[in-house]
Amino acid sequence: MVLKSTYVNTRQAGYLLGFLFSVFSASTLLQLASGQAQQPQTLCSGNVCVAATIYSNDPKTIEFSLLSSTQVGWLGLGVGGDPNSMAGNDLAICWPKNAGDPGAVISQRSAIKNGRPQVTSPTVAFKVQDQKSGLSASSNEFVCTFSRPLNLATSSISETASSINVIFAVGLEKVVPDAGGDPQKASFRKHAVTGKGALTIVRKQGSSGSDTTPITPPTGGNGGESGPSYSKDQILAKQEEYNTLLRIHGVMMALAFLLILPLGAFLARFFGHMYHVFRWHRPLQVLGFLTAIIAFICIVVGFTKSPSPKAHFTSSRHAMFGLIIICALVLQVCIGVFIFHTFDPNRDPKKIHVPTWMHRLMGYAALICGLVQVHFGMDAYGAWPGGKEIIWIVYYVWVAVLGTVFLGGSAVKLLMHRKDNKSGRGDGYNIGSDLKHEYHEDHLELQQRRRRSDSL
Repeated sequence: MVLKSTYVNTRQAGYLLGFLFSVFSASTLLQLASGQAQQPQTLCSGNVCVAATIYSNDPKTIEFSLLSSTQVGWLGLGVGGDPNSMAGNDLAICWPKNAGDPGAVISQRSAIKNGRPQVTSPTVAFKVQDQKSGLSASSNEFVCTFSRPLNLATSSISETASSINVIFAVGLEKVVPDAGGDPQKASFRKHAVTGKGALTIVRKQGSSGSDTTPITPPTGGNGGESGPSYSKDQILAKQEEYNTLLRIHGVMMALAFLLILPLGAFLARFFGHMYHVFRWHRPLQVLGFLTAIIAFICIVVGFTKSPSPKAHFTSSRHAMFGLIIICALVLQVCIGVFIFHTFDPNRDPKKIHVPTWMHRLMGYAALICGLVQVHFGMDAYGAWPGGKEIIWIVYYVWVAVLGTVFLGGSAVKLLMHRKDNKSGRGDGYNIGSDLKHEYHEDHLELQQRRRRSDSL
């Protein structure tokens, strides 16, 4: 009876949940069908909001508005390229005139990957709407509204589009104007805050001049990356913390994957027949592993310090690939520890030892991925071609050196092995019998030491 009663109650609860789910689904569909479930008309992140409008009197022109509720040096908006970076985007850089003066100054730029924005044309296809732009003398609130044709060679927008992917950025330092007053020749420093997302295109009747509706002040995010609002001093402090952790992360990862780990791997690759070399291989690889782990922790903490909200390990291919490599390194270390503690000096060297081959192949794969990952990091964080060429030259030369040493050393090792086989000294382990004897003696000594320590 108890089981039957429980079954009946469970079935009734299931019916009730099914009914409630049906009501919820029906109401949601009704809202969508009636147009009541609408997308936000502005895209906000922290202190900045962006809006896009097309007016019926000028359907081939789109108007963008950017608003910052705190004092800024400049605002930037990118359209038409990579939704996650500056690559391929048509960039509008807008900065205020004097406080209290209407209007703003705008420049049109483009960028390769995440590099410094460059001028591609002496003329600007963007037109500032002075009556809707300006810097407030009392609140330091800055609004930049500009229009541009939908059909531009640099970034075309469909006339029927309901939304577009955009990126936007905030620079805190003032723009350095050109002596001749040309905005295309003005210079500016790197942004402190960034954002991205799908921006809804609002369609309104009439013309831009007749629309006096202000852009919504930032009150949090909607539809894109969002975050809390900060004062200028808070943003600067957070950005400095983030930049410091980012530099530490980059330097330590470069040391780990470009120097420490390759050196340890080469010792095992070319001098593995001499056991005393493993006394250097192990500490080097552990040092490289710990260096990578510390660098990984630095960037995780950096994500929490950044004034720009980030999606952590899904924010870029560099972040996702880095997480995979760290997991692979942990597994690689575990396999190495297993081999160290289960080594049998009496095993037949001609037989394939699966853990050893796994450790070897995973090590090579991790090193190659690490070299690629350093490249991704340089791409993502500003060591770009056309900006800091010397960094790229050093990187490519060093990678070429590592590749040459590995391939050349492997070829020499193969030739020596064949020579040993022809002379009758080969034993199936790529080493001569004298070296094999020394190799086994070292391992026996190691095991005896370990047994003595276990008995204490």
